[in-house]
Formats: sequence, C-alpha cells, structure tokens
Amino acid sequence: MPKTYRRVIHWFRRDLRLTDNTSLLEALSSAVEVVPVYVLSDWSGPHLWTGAKRQKFLCD
Repeated sequence: MPKTYRRVIHWFRRDLRLTDNTSLLEALSSAVEVVPVYVLSDWSGPHLWTGAKRQKFLCD
C-alpha cells in the first residue's frame, strides 16, 4: 500500500511502547517519515500517571 503522507508527527504522551502502540503503527504505515515527539516537563512535582521510577527512566 502506498504511503499517504510524506511526514507525520507521532506524539508520545503516556504510552511509550514501540511494539504494540496502535497510533504509532498507524503513523508508520501511512507515512514515509515519522517524527517522534515527547515533551518532558521540568516540573518536579508528582504526576498521577508517572511514578518515581518512570521519571528517573525518562531523565536518564
């Protein structure tokens, strides 16, 4: 199937998985180039969905 788009942006929010990430797989199948984006906030307070281990992993 031909690629519909030349370039798409995939915004990683909470789901950082690569193998079974439905939206990432859709982006990869529909575009020649996929630009991954993840915004890491410098806010150091607790997040409801991010524990200490995940925060450490993201900062390493």
